[in-house]
Amino acid sequence: MNDMAPVLACFAIIGGICWVAWVIISNRRRREWIQASSEFHRRLLDKLGSAGEFSEFLESDGGRRFLKSMSSEQGSTQRRILSALQAGMVLSFLGLGLLIVGHFVPYDDGAFSIMGAIALSTGLGFLVSAMVSRRLTSQWTGEN
Repeated sequence: MNDMAPVLACFAIIGGICWVAWVIISNRRRREWIQASSEFHRRLLDKLGSAGEFSEFLESDGGRRFLKSMSSEQGSTQRRILSALQAGMVLSFLGLGLLIVGHFVPYDDGAFSIMGAIALSTGLGFLVSAMVSRRLTSQWTGEN
């Protein structure tokens, strides 16, 4: 175990740094997209001078697409559920792999098994969360 501790610590530190970088980058990209989308919608609404013009616009195909883009919650919900499924699958397989490695490595002292159990339980938590979210979303929207 003493020989593996520095290696495991390096993997944990590198993994943590990569995760923080991914969170920062994805949040920045999402914020920029939301700002650009909001600016576009604001300018479009400024172009429409009266309530009559706005009503005519909403009845057109472009207006329907505009309203659909404004209420894109369904698509983002599906993306979040899919992301949870992906994370759950990856972490579950990582956990299973670490448990298998921990079983076959004689000098392990349980480090691989502990990390495997943590990764597997986290992955299963993501999978259960995604399934519950999908079921609740279906119930709330009236889908089957």
